[in-house]
Amino acid sequence: MSKRGENIYKRKDGRWEGRYIKGRKLDGKIQYGYVYASNYKSLKDKLLKMKYLYQIEPRNRQLYPGNVKQWLTHWLDTEIKTKVKLSSYASYQYKVEHYILPPLGECLLSQLNSELIQRFVTDLRKQNLSVNTIKTILSIFKQGINSAMEAEYIIENPFDGVKVPSEQKSKVKALSLEAQRQIEEISQKNPNGLPTFLALYTGMRIGEISGLQWSDIDFERDAILVSHTYQRMPLSQGTQKTQLSLSKAKSTSSERMIPLGKTTKNMLLDWRSKTPDSRFVFENNGHPVEPRLLTYHFKKIMTEIGMPDIHFHQLRHTFATRCLEAQENIAVISAILGHNSVKTTLDIYTDALTFQKRTMIQKMENNRLLTK
Repeated sequence: MSKRGENIYKRKDGRWEGRYIKGRKLDGKIQYGYVYASNYKSLKDKLLKMKYLYQIEPRNRQLYPGNVKQWLTHWLDTEIKTKVKLSSYASYQYKVEHYILPPLGECLLSQLNSELIQRFVTDLRKQNLSVNTIKTILSIFKQGINSAMEAEYIIENPFDGVKVPSEQKSKVKALSLEAQRQIEEISQKNPNGLPTFLALYTGMRIGEISGLQWSDIDFERDAILVSHTYQRMPLSQGTQKTQLSLSKAKSTSSERMIPLGKTTKNMLLDWRSKTPDSRFVFENNGHPVEPRLLTYHFKKIMTEIGMPDIHFHQLRHTFATRCLEAQENIAVISAILGHNSVKTTLDIYTDALTFQKRTMIQKMENNRLLTK
């Protein structure tokens, strides 16, 4: 039971709330902080800790006087802009300005708390955003707040205790062998089918195929160097909402060498003979063909053979699955796909490994029977 003067209250939603003095605002008014817990004892312990911190700490540090917008804008311009690629920076900036700043930008950084952020998470869910998108937004937001913590501009991290939504990931399924045969057959006949065939036999992402240059293909060594990606970036300013950008592969592991099969090589050589002066393998007026157009052509092919629900990214998963079914080394497959680690490959293609597991068990059983 709370006592008079403790500044502890039981809320209508059943949780306990505690209030403590954080300091003074620029206008001299008292600035309060709040903590929350499911029971009185836990709340009291939290409150005592925060009262102690703010009794000692303000004497030794200067808290950030500005609001969330001012801090995140500064953080983006001074830290993020110099560390990440232009496409990544544009994504950071867009998510900050489109999602975070409208509801929380005017809040003083020192007044930001877990209650406000939790309410922000709830509002994001109401916008029918995917869990993955929400997690990305919160990850960017948290990075900015952690930076403020490291600079000692705030005392406690307002993300502590915030519950992030979770959702069972829906696995992208590989195509059956029969479906793959149908797609290959029509792709070889269709004038816009080469990108589809290339994805099936290299596992390249659609942005990597868009950014592929003839100089990246070594026909003597039968290999493709994946070094660029072509993609649309969101813009936070101006009249245009997006902008196409050709940039380096998204990570060190994404920049990789992929072996080139004979059929794929011959199709590429035939294609090159039709476009001898082009810089990019798939080019339009001197520029790479953007992923949206590749997707459009792919969808037309899928509709033609009665598979309109197939996504381009499934071609990459199909390539990986066929490699696993051929019992290729998982580390080699991971390197070809451009994953950061073998663990990433294992996490994504657990189901595809079932065939390998079955073969391994059978081999073990056969070996055992032979020793009897």
